[in-house]
Amino acid sequence: MKRISIRRLLAVIMSLAMTALVAGQATAAPRVAAALYPPSCNLVTDPPIPPSLILNPTGDLYRISRNSAFFPGQSCSVGKSSLRMQTDGNFVLYDENNRARWATNTQGRGDWARFGADGNLIVYDINGQPVWVSNTCCHSDYFLAVQADGNVVIYQNGYIARWSTGTRH
Repeated sequence: MKRISIRRLLAVIMSLAMTALVAGQATAAPRVAAALYPPSCNLVTDPPIPPSLILNPTGDLYRISRNSAFFPGQSCSVGKSSLRMQTDGNFVLYDENNRARWATNTQGRGDWARFGADGNLIVYDINGQPVWVSNTCCHSDYFLAVQADGNVVIYQNGYIARWSTGTRH
């Protein structure tokens, strides 16, 4: 029997509630041609600071604050990008054709992902042990961006890129 923490259980319940609220966006008919993802981001944050959708001429993005977590089934999507924590433990970036463009390859090992206060993006197992790390630790002025151009980037304030999936297209 798999153990689950109260915090994780609440996060899953919250995720399911958010999915129900945006069910019109979450369920779509099969696509014939490529389509852009409508902006949506259902994450657990501590403190409760929701991701901000930033609309600008150079490209829309979700700016995800530190201490934000992706639990199984949660995602952040905008334009050509959908960053998802899958129920199999893999953290994957999908493109507008629903094809995987980048992944942590943590299926079967990962359980949830967190962008921490130290600027590190980490996938953890069920016991809270890291199984994948972005190695961007120890910078409190970093933020995570899911961008409409198909890329996910960890920026230093001032939009200085410090890590990316390299999937802009």
